[in-house]
Amino acid sequence: MKSSLSNPYNNRQWRKLRLSHLQSNPLCYYCLPNKITEATQVDHCIPWTDENDLMYEEDNLLSTCARCHQWITGKQRGMDFKGMSFDEAKVYKKTFIWQEVGEDGYY
Repeated sequence: MKSSLSNPYNNRQWRKLRLSHLQSNPLCYYCLPNKITEATQVDHCIPWTDENDLMYEEDNLLSTCARCHQWITGKQRGMDFKGMSFDEAKVYKKTFIWQEVGEDGYY
């Protein structure tokens, strides 16, 4: 298990960015426009890695409810984001969810 010192989700920079993003974007991106749900988590449009340095890129963030975040995180392992812009990745993920669960966001 990683220590809190090596966990990038547990550092001051991430916590500050996350809070700012949720304050500016308080609703779940994936549930909108058909369902209004408070966002409690922040998703990376394009998953970050140590190699791509996308952890703190504000344009790469989406506010989500816990349910959508857990679901899309489990599903995105098979998604291919190569060559996509952040906006393309946002549409790709939202379209994927809507195809899987319907546009009402219920699953």
